[in-house]
Amino acid sequence: MRYDRDVLREVRARTDIASFIGQYVPLKKRGNDFVGLCPFHAEKTPSFHVHPDRGFFKCFGCGAGGDAITFLQRSENLGFGDAVRTLAAKVGVELAPETPNAARARSEREAIYDANRVAAAYFARMLGDERGAAARAYCRQREFSAAVLERFALGYAPDSWSGLVAELESNGVDLALAAKAGLVKAGQRGYYDFYRNRLMVPTYSTTGEV
Repeated sequence: MRYDRDVLREVRARTDIASFIGQYVPLKKRGNDFVGLCPFHAEKTPSFHVHPDRGFFKCFGCGAGGDAITFLQRSENLGFGDAVRTLAAKVGVELAPETPNAARARSEREAIYDANRVAAAYFARMLGDERGAAARAYCRQREFSAAVLERFALGYAPDSWSGLVAELESNGVDLALAAKAGLVKAGQRGYYDFYRNRLMVPTYSTTGEV
């Protein structure tokens, strides 16, 4: 069963994500955030961050991230619906089924998130490519360490008209939705890359989506 977006937002808002994840992972407070060893891959140096103010977690070692629902899914091997029902019961939220209009909006939103994930991975790969040499030099000039580049998932959009378009197509992404996400533009000869020859800094939603 799918649930209305407002209901899901209420479940997330009522869940103290740091306290909840702290039941599974020993966390230490660092500034406004909490850090610990990632439960989803073996590591010796903590790279697992929980952001209570934004309601999501992110591992900069394996890339796992999301909200409390996502964490419960991965930790307990639950489906989305079971995880939602479990959390809703804990925080006292009454669940209501998703309306058809909300279902269509969710489907489009998830497709756009998928496009963003593909784009972010492409840009990160390009920063390490020979085409990203100038961008890497700029990062060194600004004294960005490798840890900073990894933590903030920085990337580079090469000076290309169709590099990202080809990457999106090869991953089955609808270019019309990619255009709606602002990743590409529609021209007389088809779609072309919107971002070119610039350093890329992805931003994340409160649920950890790019």
